Amino acid sequence: MTAMTRDNGRVPEPQLACLFCGTAAPMEAAPDDGWIPSFWHDGKEYSRKGKAVCPGCAATRLRSNEEYADYELLPGRPLPETP
Repeated sequence: MTAMTRDNGRVPEPQLACLFCGTAAPMEAAPDDGWIPSFWHDGKEYSRKGKAVCPGCAATRLRSNEEYADYELLPGRPLPETP
């Protein structure tokens, strides 16, 4: 059974939050909107359930690693804070 809200009986859409800035977006639309699910830094993959990197933060903090078809943190950029 799915939980219902008082908002006309609709179930709220799951949200995804940015690892860096906290911006939220509907989880279902995030991949099409350019959200990045994880990235690498010093051989470690950074990801968290319900979180990803929004397009704005991805553009200023990550670079595409075409060799491995993934993303990595730009040199000199800070890692996201631990919640």
